Amino acid sequence: TEPYALEIGVYCSTSANELYESSYTTCTKIILSDSSTSDQKFECRVENLKYNTTYYYRYYIKQNGRYTYGATMSFITEDIDININITEVSQTTTTFSGHVDLTEPDCIEVGLLLNNSSNYFYITSSNTTNILLSDKMDEVGYVSHKVNGLLFNTSYNYRYYIKQGTVYTYGDVQTFRTNEVPVSISVNNVIGNIVNIKGKVQVTEQNMIEIGVSYYPENAIDSKKMSKISEISNDGTFDISLTGLLANTVYTYQYYLSHNGQVSEYVASTF
Repeated sequence: TEPYALEIGVYCSTSANELYESSYTTCTKIILSDSSTSDQKFECRVENLKYNTTYYYRYYIKQNGRYTYGATMSFITEDIDININITEVSQTTTTFSGHVDLTEPDCIEVGLLLNNSSNYFYITSSNTTNILLSDKMDEVGYVSHKVNGLLFNTSYNYRYYIKQGTVYTYGDVQTFRTNEVPVSISVNNVIGNIVNIKGKVQVTEQNMIEIGVSYYPENAIDSKKMSKISEISNDGTFDISLTGLLANTVYTYQYYLSHNGQVSEYVASTF
C-alpha cells in the first residue's frame, strides 16, 4: 500500500547460499518495485542465463535499510538439444545434417570441430576446422552443411561445441572415414622404348584428385618420373603412354594419387 516506502525485489543466483544483499557482486539483483504497475503487478525478464543450469531465487523487502527475505525457490533453464549426423560421405566431401534446439541463437554459438590428426581436440587445437552452425540453421533449427576439400580414404574426428560468453562445452568425439579411390592399372603393350598403360579409376571428384603413373629404372628410384593422366572417360577408363624410356631396361611403375599437396603411391609392378 505504500510502494514508495519499500523496496521489493528478487535475488537470483546459481548458489542457494548467495541470495543476500552482501552477495550482490555474485548474484543478480532485480528491483521489482521500480517496474510495478498501478495494481502492483510486475514482470521482469532476466537474460543471459546459463543453459541447463539450476538457479535459485527469493524475494526481499527492504525498509529503512533492513532486509526481510522470502523462501528460496528454484528453476532450471532449458538444455540445448543437438542432433547432428553425417548424411553423406564421398572421397573428398561429407555432409552434416540435423537439428539444433536453440531458442536464443544471438546469445549462444553452436558449431562443429573437424580434425584428422587427434582424438582430443578443442577450439584452439591445431589442424582443427571450425564449422559455425548457428548462422546456417533455418528458422526452426534445421541445418545441412557440406564440407569440401577433405583427404580421400582418411579418418576424421568431429564433435560439436557450445559457446556461451567465453565458456566452451564440448560433445563426444565421433568418427567417419572418407571413401577410397579404387584404381587398377596394367601394361597394355610395349613398342620399342614406348610403353602404353591402361587402367580404370572410380573417382567421384575428378577435379579434386590428380591421378597419374610414376616410373623409374629398376634400382634407380632417384630417376623417378611422374606422368599425370589428363583424360578419363565417363566409365573411368584411361590410358597413358610413357615415352623416352631406356632400351632393354626393367622399369618399376605404380599409380599415384595427389590431393591437397599430399601424394600417395601404391603397389608397384614392373615391365
